[in-house]
Amino acid sequence: MDELTEAIDNRCTPAPEKPTSFSAPTAEHILRTLFREEMAALHRSFYAIGKQGELRWIVDTAAIAALDPVWEAWIPYTRRSRLLWRLIRAAALLRCLGFLPGVSRLHPEKAVLGDWVNSVPGLRNTAPIVFVGKPSTTAKLTVFLATPPGDIAAVAKIALVPGAISSIACEAAALDALHGRVSGIPRLLAHSPGVCLESWSPGRSMARTLTQGQVEWLLALPRSGRRVALDDRLQQLFSRLPATHRHRARPHSFLIPSGLTFNEVWEHGDFVPWNIKKDPDGKLAVVDWEYATASGMPLLDLLHFHYRQHYLFRDLGDVHERIAADPLVAYYCRAASIDRRQALALERYYLLGCLAHQIPALSALDTYEYFIHSCLARLAV
Repeated sequence: MDELTEAIDNRCTPAPEKPTSFSAPTAEHILRTLFREEMAALHRSFYAIGKQGELRWIVDTAAIAALDPVWEAWIPYTRRSRLLWRLIRAAALLRCLGFLPGVSRLHPEKAVLGDWVNSVPGLRNTAPIVFVGKPSTTAKLTVFLATPPGDIAAVAKIALVPGAISSIACEAAALDALHGRVSGIPRLLAHSPGVCLESWSPGRSMARTLTQGQVEWLLALPRSGRRVALDDRLQQLFSRLPATHRHRARPHSFLIPSGLTFNEVWEHGDFVPWNIKKDPDGKLAVVDWEYATASGMPLLDLLHFHYRQHYLFRDLGDVHERIAADPLVAYYCRAASIDRRQALALERYYLLGCLAHQIPALSALDTYEYFIHSCLARLAV
């Protein structure tokens, strides 16, 4: 597990100096990733489901019985998307997915899962339900391995691009380190370069509103007992920033008071509603630990919860004011002994840290970098 331990503190992939164009993977590429090279005796067929011209799901027809429990966790957050999603789920239950527009059938010659399933007994004959991640520097497949009765035996994360290998290793490291210490997280089953196998976390994704239970869950994450200096973290952050952002970000760093220290905490790194589920017993289950770190800073997960949603859903209003007025954020700050001055410093630090990641833009004129610089400018007023 040495490579897993090392991965915990190496979660951030520096953004490239020049913007990278992300290309969507093809169905053929995905099938080559999943299956062995030799010809298979099994005859399988798959549904390929696209969205806005990009492949989103590949479903083994033998896994249809397990499809609805997997799709139950996907709750679209716009009215139009919810209606379309209900139509797709109903078509799957009625065994007529192939009649929907944007759905095609695949009949690969190779239909035996690759050697990556051999590390966990009982997975060889499972049927895959594949979610295709959006094109990015850490693009991956999330593969739900279904058994004939319609249960999910395990979930696999498989790298599609080189940058995903380190993020998958980070997830495996976090799950291994937190096993038995944090409730509501998947159990690591196996890990190899570019592949992580973990237990299935059933449940429905949470609504967009922050809840008391989510805040309590964050406050219960393990702490090292060490104090960390924000000045040191800023210095480390600027060493990761590309030159294009470093020049514009430097003046904002001068607004962060020097000498601030905070308790070191476990940080999830992508604490957003679609990574938070409510399991059948009503308890929280938190998935997707690929950006987690044992040496995190307090409050950042809650800031991420608000800022990432504000960007993706183009929310109206000032996100900083919404955070400052949120009683649950105030409750977290009191519990973590963070005053207003410290909270503002952490907010600026969080936004500067966002520039170290390259996030796919909503449009050519609405990039994540522009959004972050705009938020930093508003904080400076």
